[in-house]
Amino acid sequence: MRPGDIWLALAKIMYSHGDKEGGYVTIIERGGGSARLREIPLSRITVLKKGYIILDDGTLIPLHRIMSIVDGKGRTLYSRLEPKKQASSQNSV
Repeated sequence: MRPGDIWLALAKIMYSHGDKEGGYVTIIERGGGSARLREIPLSRITVLKKGYIILDDGTLIPLHRIMSIVDGKGRTLYSRLEPKKQASSQNSV
């Protein structure tokens, strides 16, 4: 992935076809010695800048904390998350 891929995916939703309703970004939250993933609805994003987004409550989230972007139609536009491993039939006895 190139550095601008997150921004381009968000710009496509925010300024082009507008599939925000039902879509979300998954971010990584760090603090207290642990990290966890949190989904934020795209409808909460009010400002998109080159290095960050601003939510409706004023929260600033750097783009490097975004792990995935899913539009309102359920399409994954960007992801750094590993796909879930599926059980292999080769491992069965």
